[in-house]
Amino acid sequence: MADNSMKNRIQSFGGQVAETATSTAEKASSVAEDVSNRAKDLASQAYRQAESAGAYIADRAEDATTAVGERLKAAGDASSTMGQNVGQRLKETGDYIGQRGAEGLMDDFSSVIRQNPVASVMVGVAAGFLLSTMFRRD
Repeated sequence: MADNSMKNRIQSFGGQVAETATSTAEKASSVAEDVSNRAKDLASQAYRQAESAGAYIADRAEDATTAVGERLKAAGDASSTMGQNVGQRLKETGDYIGQRGAEGLMDDFSSVIRQNPVASVMVGVAAGFLLSTMFRRD
């Protein structure tokens, strides 16, 4: 009789352990799914913002091209040629940004950072310093 009682207790305990394991696995799966969905949402939002920034930069580069070309044409032939070259480069840059889009720019930036990690960190530190100086509240 004692053996049956012990056997029942062990079976009951085993059932409780199995239920707890199943419940924990379900909760972990749910948390993982939530994290995955949030990561996808954030990635999508970042992509849209990067695309918007790329379009803005392309527009500004085209405006700068026109302005630089017009101003340098008025300064003379030599300056005009130089201005046209600068203007052409700015236009090409704007076109490149427009064609590659946000994803292409991110790939290019990632490649440059991987090839030059120390310089990339230095540029980041310098940019952070300049931004903090510009936006410092006295």
